[in-house]
Amino acid sequence: MQQTNLADKPMTERTVVAHGRRVGKKKQSARQRRGQLVLVGGGIGLYLGLFFEPLREPSLSLMLELAFLIAVVMTFLRWLRGERPPLAGLLRYGVMSFVKFGFVLAALEGRHLAYDVGGRLAVIVMTTFLGVVAGVWTARSDFG
Repeated sequence: MQQTNLADKPMTERTVVAHGRRVGKKKQSARQRRGQLVLVGGGIGLYLGLFFEPLREPSLSLMLELAFLIAVVMTFLRWLRGERPPLAGLLRYGVMSFVKFGFVLAALEGRHLAYDVGGRLAVIVMTTFLGVVAGVWTARSDFG
């Protein structure tokens, strides 16, 4: 009897196993995967909204500095992996990383403003909405 290790299978293809043998393959459609990404994004946004407590003033400079630092580190790690794209490709990757992380950090800093305007409910609605937007963005970049 052969053991099937489901961890070796790609996420979009799962093998259904009954009594130690392969019964059939269940593939996850692109539409299901998109929906899953949107739900995960919304769930993460909901979590970040539910447990938010404003402990400091929002800082635009801190957000920009962190986004820049993360973009530099991500670009350097890509260069270290040996991919060695042309300089223009590396710069494009760095700029896109800065934009993506800047969006995430701006959303996190925006929770302070939402809390001031509408309290906890406004923070929950804002972060859930932005989580869904991030899920859609990820799905679009993964599936074209």
